[in-house]
Amino acid sequence: MNRKVKRGSSTHVKGIYISSEVLMNEERLAKVIDLMFQTGLNAAVIDMKDDQGNVNGRRIRNFEQILQGFKDNGFYLIARVAAFRDPALARRRPTLALKRRRDSAWGTESAGWLDPYKRACWDYVVGVGISAARLGFDEIQFDYVRFPYRGVGPEQEDRATKLTQASQAQTIADFLSYAKSMLSSHDVVISAGVYGAITSTKTDSGIGQKWDLIAQHVDYISPMMYPSLYPKGIYRIVQPENEPYKIIQRGLFDAKRRNQLLQKKGKHAAKIRPWFQDFSSATAKYGLKELQAQIRAAKSQGIHEFLLWNGYANYSYESLQVTNTRKRTAKPARIKRTLGALSKPFFPKRQA
Repeated sequence: MNRKVKRGSSTHVKGIYISSEVLMNEERLAKVIDLMFQTGLNAAVIDMKDDQGNVNGRRIRNFEQILQGFKDNGFYLIARVAAFRDPALARRRPTLALKRRRDSAWGTESAGWLDPYKRACWDYVVGVGISAARLGFDEIQFDYVRFPYRGVGPEQEDRATKLTQASQAQTIADFLSYAKSMLSSHDVVISAGVYGAITSTKTDSGIGQKWDLIAQHVDYISPMMYPSLYPKGIYRIVQPENEPYKIIQRGLFDAKRRNQLLQKKGKHAAKIRPWFQDFSSATAKYGLKELQAQIRAAKSQGIHEFLLWNGYANYSYESLQVTNTRKRTAKPARIKRTLGALSKPFFPKRQA
């Protein structure tokens, strides 16, 4: 696949997550593409391996052609690789599953998990990343690069062979270092999706994610800063989901400060590109106002790149117009006509 966006490009990435269900639905994909054309978004985050263990290169018809369509139109492509949450492989290969005592599979968060201590699991996940690089993705973002909630502690560890007696946090950092080295010859950016709160916490929150460790081993770090997921009272904010500006501003302030401390020690510190909330929760409706608040908060900290999350890709022009930097150049009908034609590009060419 031809690469239109080169590693190290000065373009500020502003992207959205596009679910596998949308990729397999011609009408919905056409709508999302049109929104991207209209609003100036320049990047798409696409599952290479989702959190159920499905590998899209194997199950989505014309997957490579869809990717090429994005590339031909200058979009930056980020492969989302759900690292250690993989119920499908955990069922097929129980020897790779993270387990409790008595050999029962670790099933918190209603899913099976791969054992982050096992090199075979590392190699499988990195192999998916290499496949994504070969398909032409510009960036590989490892999500679920952690242990499950209440992750394995000394009293719960089973007979699984460990690479070392390292802490969970060091194990996750070591995996990312390994992944970066294995992918170094593929000309891709390496990033990690992490919990938003780790920008400010000093512990690994029981899941093996420490900002100071992870930031040393990736090019970009993407904290998932969804205000509706922050606990009440954090930063002395009573209702975090009602204060998106304050949550993002404080979280990114802490993240920048921690990066500065790493740099003072002569260590690498990943660039920050946060995930923002573009979905409503049971108790808070999110739209243009809330999205604007998150983006403004990031800009106040000198951060101009971001990714927007909506698990179902139910984006609207009203919310996405906050990113608008170019005029509309494509019509849904034209996009739809090209989607199913194997001999034609998936997208109309953007006009200069």
